[in-house]
Amino acid sequence: MKEEKKWNKIVVASLLADKEFDIKEANNFEQIKSLFFDKETYTVILNLINKKDWGKIKNFNTEHKEGLREYLDIFRFTDQNQMSYLVTIYDSDELWQDPQIIDIISLA
Repeated sequence: MKEEKKWNKIVVASLLADKEFDIKEANNFEQIKSLFFDKETYTVILNLINKKDWGKIKNFNTEHKEGLREYLDIFRFTDQNQMSYLVTIYDSDELWQDPQIIDIISLA
């Protein structure tokens, strides 16, 4: 649990540093899905996000491929103005504890 809180703090710090959406607070940070990452999967997930098909996203599963040590996490949060966002995050065994934000997506 302590490692999860540390990881979340790293992600929130990255969100606050991103100036595209002028996010000053990341509240109600909630994990939507955690998957193994590959480019085809990410394209499918982005399409589901654009369609706002939360059910399919939550039920989406990826097969673990031998040697695959890359991960995709999707979180929902609200900013200081109660605007809702999704953030997609890339992580890998090599980047452990240094997750990278792929996209911040406004749900407005």
